[in-house]
Amino acid sequence: MTFNKCFFAVSLLAIPVSGIAEPEVKAGADIYAPFKHQPYYRGERELTGYQPEYPPNVVAFDQQNRPYIRDGAGLIHTLDQAGKWIKIDFKPFIKKTYPQWDGSMHNGPFAEERIVFDKEGDAYMHVMISRSTKPKSLVLYSQDKCRNWKVYQLPDKFGRWFVKLENRAPAQRLSQPPVLSIFNGKSMYILKPEKGHTDLKIGDPVLVSEQALLAPTHSGGGNFSLTVPGSTYIVFSGSDLKPGKEGTPQYISVYDHNSKRCSVPVYIANNGHGKPDPHNLPAICMDSKGFIHVLLGSHHDPFIYMRSVKPYDVTAWTPPETLGHRKTKMAEGSYTYIGILCDRFDNLHLTARWAGDGYKNYLIYMKKPFGRDWLPQKILVEPFKTLYSCYYHKMSQDLLGRIFINYSYYGNELKKDESRAYDKNWPEHNIFAKGIVDAPNGYFYMKVKNNNPVMLVSNDAGNSFRLALTPDFAYGVKTPPTSSGTTVNSIGMPMVAVSGGSYIMGSLNGAKDEMPLQPVVIGNGFSIGKFPVRVKDFSEFVKATGYKTEFERTKDKKVIYNWCGGKFLPGDDRTWTDPKIPQTEDHPVVMITVNDAREFCKWLSQKEKCVYRLPTEAEWEYACRAGTISDYSFGDDTSILPGYGWFKNNAAGTKPVGQLMPNGLGIYDMHGNVWEYCEDYYIPRRSDLPAKDPLNNKVKVSGPVIRGGSWIDDRFGNKYGFNLRSACRYHIVYPLIQLDWVGFRVLKEIPKSK
Repeated sequence: MTFNKCFFAVSLLAIPVSGIAEPEVKAGADIYAPFKHQPYYRGERELTGYQPEYPPNVVAFDQQNRPYIRDGAGLIHTLDQAGKWIKIDFKPFIKKTYPQWDGSMHNGPFAEERIVFDKEGDAYMHVMISRSTKPKSLVLYSQDKCRNWKVYQLPDKFGRWFVKLENRAPAQRLSQPPVLSIFNGKSMYILKPEKGHTDLKIGDPVLVSEQALLAPTHSGGGNFSLTVPGSTYIVFSGSDLKPGKEGTPQYISVYDHNSKRCSVPVYIANNGHGKPDPHNLPAICMDSKGFIHVLLGSHHDPFIYMRSVKPYDVTAWTPPETLGHRKTKMAEGSYTYIGILCDRFDNLHLTARWAGDGYKNYLIYMKKPFGRDWLPQKILVEPFKTLYSCYYHKMSQDLLGRIFINYSYYGNELKKDESRAYDKNWPEHNIFAKGIVDAPNGYFYMKVKNNNPVMLVSNDAGNSFRLALTPDFAYGVKTPPTSSGTTVNSIGMPMVAVSGGSYIMGSLNGAKDEMPLQPVVIGNGFSIGKFPVRVKDFSEFVKATGYKTEFERTKDKKVIYNWCGGKFLPGDDRTWTDPKIPQTEDHPVVMITVNDAREFCKWLSQKEKCVYRLPTEAEWEYACRAGTISDYSFGDDTSILPGYGWFKNNAAGTKPVGQLMPNGLGIYDMHGNVWEYCEDYYIPRRSDLPAKDPLNNKVKVSGPVIRGGSWIDDRFGNKYGFNLRSACRYHIVYPLIQLDWVGFRVLKEIPKSK
């Protein structure tokens, strides 16, 4: 694979949770993977100047998309209202329960340090503490965003055992506490706490299998359990050697919430070679349709992917599919330490360690787009040396669907010069304290540690990953706009007042020109049309000025494009007054060009002595979303789309405005009826524009941007309602083309307060 050079095109703004800040310029901004480490132990920080203001560890997001990161010192890092990192100390709550506690706890990559949120926003953590020499396994529960915690102890016999909390995708969170998977080296248990009004009932663990392998997921961190109402699915590796097979058998069991019993484990398949191996741990996730996706773990073998044939059913599976590169040579390395998640758009994401190229242990990423095959792997990190390397990698996602990968490099089996370099970099580890252990193979096994943790983020659905800085967390926090009400202008057009603010523009569930996600600041409030401009509104303009549209002025030159036949035809006599589809004065005006729309705005501005114009593309989406991060202003449920927008399934032409449901700001017809002109000229990617009030009115790759979808969509086989999404973009190529599915909406500027 060819490695791209890192570059330093700093373009991010630090956009706080409330208000607008000056740009934050830090070394490390806009530096993309892959990263090629250099001798000796010169990684991301040394090569790029990456110095995050937070501890890169597994991250969780609450219902406002605010990040929470736990460190090894008993602190939780999150953002305050100004977008600055603050620390919350959870140790005092443990100390109150156990006054004799010496403050030590099990932490680091072999500990379960993920914070888990449920649908109600309550938080959960697992903490293993030692009181004298007797460890205790605790569950911590918070109902106020990690500020205060209640402490619950698991039965004493689970004190030293490995405990993992189920982590659901943000879009699939349940109102109940996460299920705990518990391992003791040979048996696996499941424990399902119950939530009361103000506390938890821990309950009793239920045996899943007495032939399960130990599973301290220091790397990968995929889920072993997956809960739906009434049931929990549990995957695990068996220690039993299947007759006639080699490798590790992998199973799934179903825990029934009512009977509190686990089903007999269902055998899925074997993976790997030789005897059962505790590295061969499976991982599970579920898509929005209820299909169960399982990756069978391996230890230097390709992973195996399988999916349930039916939703919520474990009895039948698709044929095993081998992922990634196949092994071709004796003693060749391959894949280990699996992590998988399903995003809110049903794409699957995988991270793992791969050692199939000269026995270098790379950190890699793979993706399976919804309804398509797995894509080829991408290398994220190449170590500077061969033989043993590990990353302790974990994957997370936020409410927007962005993927975060945290890792911390560990490299053992060293040569003498590598050992000396390590000691120089981290003398506090004192790796020579007990002398060098000279291995028979010519390398040295030193007591090194993992160092310099890193966090990557993808703003384009896994197409690229870059170093994550504070703005990547701050600008993702939900800060919905507000409306101060509706006014009516001099020609009877209702206008909705919208406050300024910030949001995330674009979508990970759309076309390429909607990515990457872009933080946007709307620097000043505005008023926007409650409806698209109606026939009666445009009539007032024509009556007052005698204006003739471009189609009316160029009758002999205009053409019509036959979208189904794919060719140009002679023009007809259609105009905005008679588009040859049913139309009343309350229908949106169509058969006009963007220049006609701008002339209307110019006239209205002169009439009212203020500024009317077309909304910028960023303003249009900001107003359409009304504070949401979903596909539509009402959520992601397309079954209710006909109640909000006119499109192919419920319209055969334009419809009178205001007939369906408005968005959260009281604005109508943002989804469907007619596409709406914006002030911007279209460019395929907007990420090069400034974050504050972005506008492209200079680069003319194509004609004006249009937004919102229309009554003809989705005519050409796109997903149901695809073109009506808040982030969907299109553009007008031919300036004099006749279109009965494009109109416009006006924006009125509000003078900035002095």
